Amino acid sequence: MVENNKNSSINWDEVLKKDVRGIDDADFGRVHELDEMFILTQKGTLTREKFYFPKSLADRFDGDVLYLRVTEEEAKKNYTRDSLINEEEEHINVVEERIVISKTETVGD
Repeated sequence: MVENNKNSSINWDEVLKKDVRGIDDADFGRVHELDEMFILTQKGTLTREKFYFPKSLADRFDGDVLYLRVTEEEAKKNYTRDSLINEEEEHINVVEERIVISKTETVGD
């Protein structure tokens, strides 16, 4: 089943090893792996760039290319990873605190 519109479901069995493109024809390589919720793509030969995209970003599949609703900048910022996020993995926000210490000389009354 090849789908060409946003309202149709994609036959995920057909997208393996197919090219993946984003907004403005951003190249995300090829579909390497699929799981229930994510699409793993790999780009490059020597140094492989890996992207883990949620399937919800899929726009359409034309039989040769899977199109995603994501820009290259968004993909690099939010979906570049070495491995899939585990349910046990938590996001920890790092907060930096700086303490400035100074001396002020005062004259007594």
